Amino acid sequence: RGQVDLSLRDALDIHLGLTRGRLGVDRELDFDRDDRDLHGAYQQVRWRHAQSADSGFAVTLALEQYDSREQTRVSLGELATIGGLPPLLVADALAPAPFDPATDDFATWVAQSLGQEVDFNSFNSDGQRLELDLEQVLTPGPRTRLAWGMGYLRDSMRSDQIATDGSLKGESYQLRGNLEWRATERALVNLGGLAERLSRHDDLALSPRLGVNYRLGRGHTLRGALARAEKFPSLLAESWYHLVSTDDGRPVVLNYASQGGL
Repeated sequence: RGQVDLSLRDALDIHLGLTRGRLGVDRELDFDRDDRDLHGAYQQVRWRHAQSADSGFAVTLALEQYDSREQTRVSLGELATIGGLPPLLVADALAPAPFDPATDDFATWVAQSLGQEVDFNSFNSDGQRLELDLEQVLTPGPRTRLAWGMGYLRDSMRSDQIATDGSLKGESYQLRGNLEWRATERALVNLGGLAERLSRHDDLALSPRLGVNYRLGRGHTLRGALARAEKFPSLLAESWYHLVSTDDGRPVVLNYASQGGL
């Protein structure tokens, strides 16, 4: 992290980050799961311009990337134990080849079928987030101060655990503002709001807020606020699932965590 002073009124804030590591996962099962390899990078540049002591603007450009890898495989026998299912039922439903009484020995067929491995937790994913933001602080009058901003956000991700062909993209647009009014020497009123629109939703989320601070005396303030918040689900929350499949792609377990509309 660093700062470059361009002039008496302008400055650049630069943030650079890089992470490499392994994330441990739940080990309470009867078999070991692979650790998850995590790679991440973060870059941000922010230009700040001061017009006066209490007014100015800032423009921020940020890019975030991540990569996560985990590949844990279990046998059908272990899967039957995890799910509490009869092993013969699992073998009959998921075996590569059905039992043929004319050619197969039953005990050998069961052992070979239950020994087939499947992907238990295939969590291979990567993503990228690009963010552009503008914010400005103004003083329209001696008793008022206005802060407003707008932002653009673009997300893209690919994962083995999203309910699509494996990739998602989305854009969001944001407009926000807050007006601060010194009504009296003791009372301060804040009126603000946030409007957000997503490219994958034909809808507009509005989040207004009204707050009042009243100074009762030295060291004592009475505060009250009324707000309504609305937020769209993230790409992952809207499309995540957990899939256990055989080598030929047949699903064994499919659990949806969300269907949107959160």
